[in-house]
Amino acid sequence: MELKDKKVVVIGMGISGLASARALVERGAKVVVMDTQSAKELKEPLSQLSRLKVKTVVGGYDQKLLKEADLVVISPGVPTDLSALRVARLRSIPIISEVELAYQINPNPFIIAVTGTNGKTTTVTLIGEILKRDKLSACGQAQTGRKVKVAGNIGLPLVEEIKGAKSLDFVVTEVSSFQLETIDKFRPKISLILNVTPDHLKRHKSFKSYLEAKKRIFLNQKKGDYLILNLDDPATFNLASQTKAKVIFFSQREELREGAYIRREPEERIIVNLKRRRFEVCKVEEVRIKGRHNLENVLASSIISFICGVNLNNLRSVLKEFPGLEHRQERVAKVEGREFINDSKGTNPAATIQALEAFTPPIILIAGGEDKGLKFDGLAKVILKKVKALIVLGEAAGRMKEEFSEYGFSQIKRVSSLKEAVNLSFQLASSGEVVLFSPACSSFDMFSSFEERGEVFKEEVERLKRRVESDSKKVIP
Repeated sequence: MELKDKKVVVIGMGISGLASARALVERGAKVVVMDTQSAKELKEPLSQLSRLKVKTVVGGYDQKLLKEADLVVISPGVPTDLSALRVARLRSIPIISEVELAYQINPNPFIIAVTGTNGKTTTVTLIGEILKRDKLSACGQAQTGRKVKVAGNIGLPLVEEIKGAKSLDFVVTEVSSFQLETIDKFRPKISLILNVTPDHLKRHKSFKSYLEAKKRIFLNQKKGDYLILNLDDPATFNLASQTKAKVIFFSQREELREGAYIRREPEERIIVNLKRRRFEVCKVEEVRIKGRHNLENVLASSIISFICGVNLNNLRSVLKEFPGLEHRQERVAKVEGREFINDSKGTNPAATIQALEAFTPPIILIAGGEDKGLKFDGLAKVILKKVKALIVLGEAAGRMKEEFSEYGFSQIKRVSSLKEAVNLSFQLASSGEVVLFSPACSSFDMFSSFEERGEVFKEEVERLKRRVESDSKKVIP
């Protein structure tokens, strides 16, 4: 992509927008960065952009500059149907994502791209750890180690992490439905769709449109590329006939002639059948990250590992050691026998169902947050089986209480803060029971991100623990 002296408008001054601006300036483009927020709200981004000596527009969009652009790069949070973009479309000005920009200015021969509703970040991180650990090249020659970059929708913009792509063995990237909407030439060597369940419907309007966005991950794949799909997920299974790439499935339910699966007898083991070879990876109980949903991530990662020529012993060692990620079924503390679990990344009902399935009832569930308009019927059925009491808060609390009550679940308490939720959960739980914080909603009604929300939850649990321990010391034997 030739960018020297091109007029490029970047929309959004977040991490992605700033990274795009830096990459464009490095290539001689004439860059304008726009955002709807005020200068006061954008103090730090504006400071960074001033050092790049680019033009900035805050508090809205400059239609004149958009009309004059040769290219528009939008951040993931910017809707593709934004009215300000109409003028660009009418003039056939290309509108692309930061992921597409990264690919066009730094094409890499071996990109591994991961998408799905749940499990993306864990899987991308796990694949990266496996590839970094491995000491053999794909053709079996000894090396000092793989040169691997992990990037994308995990807070590490691909356009920055992919620098020096020609010297890298692999780039592993997480891509969201928002980013995939505006790809053009982006072509992974291996693409993976973990699962697709309803999410982000305020943006995509319907599940069909959401799925269409996810499908774009294999839009440009050809013969010789790979598409890894979840056999157990109807939405992903049905995509197999829509690609030119080689399709390989993984499943927890079926034994596969080709792909990865769980062998049940005489004990649960992870098996990969690939290229007419059968690999016994390890026992399921040896995998450090727990939960049936994490087995999906492990199965998919194992397939990719063997495609990339990873040594079996290196794969095994990572699976036995990888602890998982913060805010994803993270064990926080035990307080008088009650175990507190932080699953703040559970931002949709399917994620919360997965979290509930990972623990033995009775469970005290803390949920709620920004209402994404998703249905709670599937979650309600699991709550009836596994939850002792439900504590709800945030924008969606009222709808949650009403809908779960209609399903016959009556043990619902509504609170106004996480502090109140944590303290109440301690009172409702008994020793040996789990308090699970898995909101089933996004965080933006009360917090800036799921990370901030998770940190607040952990802080409140630690406060509770200190108070309980202090009170117990005051008791005279």
